[in-house]
Amino acid sequence: MSKNVHVVPSGSGWLVEIDGEAASHRYPNRREAIQVGRRLARASRVEYVLHGPDGRVRQRDSYRRDPVASEP
Repeated sequence: MSKNVHVVPSGSGWLVEIDGEAASHRYPNRREAIQVGRRLARASRVEYVLHGPDGRVRQRDSYRRDPVASEP
């Protein structure tokens, strides 16, 4: 997977969405969605994006491999 992971509010729950994929995973609370979203982003080495209740980006973290950090 090279597509970013987004955690977004939806109705009374939260969704974990992957860029370009129609399917989303629904969670009853924000904490659970954040845990799953971060886990997916880390495992796939992509960007993690948390959106607030207004839809705006609240937090963004990169789990991409940093080529500079991996040089000897």
